[in-house]
Amino acid sequence: GVLVMCEVHKRFDPIYTDARDRIQNLGNFSYINAYMSQPKKQLETFRAWAGKSSDISYYLNAHHIDFHEWCVQGQSRPVSV
Repeated sequence: GVLVMCEVHKRFDPIYTDARDRIQNLGNFSYINAYMSQPKKQLETFRAWAGKSSDISYYLNAHHIDFHEWCVQGQSRPVSV
């Protein structure tokens, strides 16, 4: 009986919204590859906020999976993550 929820604020990020709008004109797609890159200084800032053993991918990957789902508007579903 545990409820788990991911807050999907990237849907309101102008860069993600613009990407989603552009994707709608590309036709059907079934694959997404998310690559994350950041300056080392930013990594240290994130680590101070999230904890020593955390990695920014734990934070962002959930958003990228949601972004894919948002882009395909329920026309597909993840088969593996």
